[in-house]
Amino acid sequence: MQCIDEPTVDDVWDQINELAPEEAYQQMMEFGTQQTELLSFVTVACEGLSDDAQELATFMAFVVYRIFYTSYSESFPDISPEQIMERFDRNQAMLSELENRSDEEFEEVAELESSHQPFVLQSITEVLFDSDEEDEIQITDDESGIIFIVMKTLVDVLDAVTD
Repeated sequence: MQCIDEPTVDDVWDQINELAPEEAYQQMMEFGTQQTELLSFVTVACEGLSDDAQELATFMAFVVYRIFYTSYSESFPDISPEQIMERFDRNQAMLSELENRSDEEFEEVAELESSHQPFVLQSITEVLFDSDEEDEIQITDDESGIIFIVMKTLVDVLDAVTD
């Protein structure tokens, strides 16, 4: 898929943040029905996290899906658990490889990895790592890291199936 531009990403976040609670709930239920495998993956991958982290991950998965849904004019092809796990394993391997690298090398690889959908990934990192201490939802750095890998996996999968 072509790169989703920053205004589209921002518009989707704004639209979702402006939804009435009933409408947000309805749209999240539709997401769960339409993308059972993606939601199952997020649920299982975040199973051991705090309730706040699990809720945030589910909400962010919904937003990521809506960003792609808004940008992609056709219905999504079916997404298999194998596609999701292949991307997830690849992302975990990349992170493991980066643990012993310098900050410069880490940034270089991170930039290459985000080159397909940089604005989607930027919005994810802003939510996870640029939070205020006054935020209602408090999650640990480890939880932020896990959610990031889960969201990056969703971005990679959705980008691949809409290509």
